[in-house]
Amino acid sequence: MDKLLDFITKIDDLKSVYRQTYVINELKKENSAEHSWHLAISALFLEKYSDGTDIYKCVKMALIHDLAEIIVGDKIVYDVDSDHEKKEREAMISLLSNLDDGNEYLALWDEFNEGKTKESKFVKTLDRVLPLMNNYKTQGKSWKEHNVTDKMVLEKIEFMKTANPALYEYMYNIILESVEKNYLKGAKKMKIAITYEKNMVFQHFGKCPCFLIANIEDNKVVSKFEKLSGNTGHGALGGMLKNLGVELLICGGIGGGAKDILAANNIKIISGISGNVDDVLNDYLNGTLKENNLVTCNCHEHEDHDCGCH
Repeated sequence: MDKLLDFITKIDDLKSVYRQTYVINELKKENSAEHSWHLAISALFLEKYSDGTDIYKCVKMALIHDLAEIIVGDKIVYDVDSDHEKKEREAMISLLSNLDDGNEYLALWDEFNEGKTKESKFVKTLDRVLPLMNNYKTQGKSWKEHNVTDKMVLEKIEFMKTANPALYEYMYNIILESVEKNYLKGAKKMKIAITYEKNMVFQHFGKCPCFLIANIEDNKVVSKFEKLSGNTGHGALGGMLKNLGVELLICGGIGGGAKDILAANNIKIISGISGNVDDVLNDYLNGTLKENNLVTCNCHEHEDHDCGCH
């Protein structure tokens, strides 16, 4: 009895461990005991989304999953600390060392952290859902304080795609809405078009046979594809690039009329560029690509003659 009461007295310290998530209606940071209770009762009431798990086991797992924080403290999920889990396990061993069934609870804690069983996947899912919902309900207060982006949140719930598709879809939509409402910082995205032929910047916009379209997120290329122009001329090219969502055109020579068409479609231009398209794209992302305003083209799309832009 003494050992059990000593343990129960010790775990009262969890009430003094504060997390980075805010309580919804008070805008104070929740403590880890509050979070553990919230997680356990959420598992109970969301049982129908648990895929037939042992819900009593889930509740026990939720109640003990953060006990190690009594010794090692809380760490925001976006912090990288390769030794943290090792420190937590050592703390759990210490906390449970005087209990007759300590090894049973340590095994349950290990099961949660390994995340391989149905019960551990369900509890881990809810452990992601709760802070996400609290952030949404507090207009992203903790996200903003820690400069969290949608990409960071999406990476942390990626496992839910297979672990719990229904809750993943719901949370995915909450993330999208949070970005729209400026609760959560979205990745800086843009689409760039480069006049293109044989891996080089093509030198005449109006007669460009193909465009390289690059999707950029947070100043990194995430995908590229080629788009044939159809040899349709300046006017149609401007509309085509707009429909593709292009915000910036990088090209060689371009005339004043084509510039006006692109401007009307809210497409910025960096002209007078030559060289390998991948090198040019890297120069742009590194901030070293310089426009050459001396390179222009005064020929028209219907004229069949050579100009200095070829």
